[in-house]
Amino acid sequence: MLMNMSSCVRSRVICRLGLLLAVVSCAAVLRPITAVAALNPVRVMILVAAAWQESSGEWRGEAERWVAGYRLTRRLAVPGVSQPVLCNEAGVCLAIVGEGPVASAGATMALGLYQGLDLTKTYFLIAGLAGTPPSVASLGSVSWVDWIVDADAAATVHPQDLPDGWPFMRFKKGCPQPWCEEGWGPGTTRLNAALVKRANALSAATPLLDSEKARAYVGRYTADESARRGPSLLTCSSLAGATYWHGPRLSEWARWWVDRSTGGSGRYCMTDEEDFAIVTTLERLSSIGKVDRQRVLVLRGASNFDQPPPGQSAVSLQMSAGIDGYRLAIENVWRVGAVFVQDVIGHWPAWRDGVTR
Repeated sequence: MLMNMSSCVRSRVICRLGLLLAVVSCAAVLRPITAVAALNPVRVMILVAAAWQESSGEWRGEAERWVAGYRLTRRLAVPGVSQPVLCNEAGVCLAIVGEGPVASAGATMALGLYQGLDLTKTYFLIAGLAGTPPSVASLGSVSWVDWIVDADAAATVHPQDLPDGWPFMRFKKGCPQPWCEEGWGPGTTRLNAALVKRANALSAATPLLDSEKARAYVGRYTADESARRGPSLLTCSSLAGATYWHGPRLSEWARWWVDRSTGGSGRYCMTDEEDFAIVTTLERLSSIGKVDRQRVLVLRGASNFDQPPPGQSAVSLQMSAGIDGYRLAIENVWRVGAVFVQDVIGHWPAWRDGVTR
């Protein structure tokens, strides 16, 4: 009995020593990899942030044109980012940050804290799809974003519970009326105006793709000349939030919300999910010296309208297919964005110290 107990004790000791040695061995293997990444980080000139990408199918996502166009074949596994970061030798990288505010903010923070990437002088280009009001732009239109407004930081009640005369069910928090100066929220951020202006000037002459299929669809918006005019390049504001919405009343709310939130300086033209989350995360990373928030751009392409044409319900609009807006937006965001990217990597000395005027 004593011998059995002694053997058991020795076995436990040996097992624990074995486990400890295994942990130490793993740490010894992992430490040099982390150290090498920290000592030799990839210096990134441009980082394109896209929300999603699929390996097959008709709708492959926002990253496809960038991956092919810049031959982003180098794959970097970044902890906290669900797909590998793709790079080339010229200093251009692309990250799939995920759809929606939560996923995109988490992935952006992981990118900024990863020691294997040097992002201190990186220009960030958030490039993806959006909805647009037909009174402002057409399918395939592209906007350099000046202001970003948080769509989620609002108070709301059921429409039947609204006070008389209130136009919208979403209003500023802490206010006795739809808007007041004493309330709090919404989140608002303005991008570097000089950088936005330069990017717009560089890409102003970019030819934008259009199609007969899209022309036939936008012709149904009989009251909106901007919708029927064809794709255009704009500078205007993004309303970003987790809720996927449609309809003329919500579009009117979006216009009002952006106007009030920016003190009349912003003009609503694009609605998406990720912009505010990504940019505010970059601002926090900038505050600890990981990135420079003055080097952030947002480029959105209109793949759909934020409201249906006459005779179609708002609910059915979210299931509409075959209008060709997706293809036009993907292509035109690439065309416009590539002009900026090419100028940065081709004239790096002029961009290295940032854009202030």
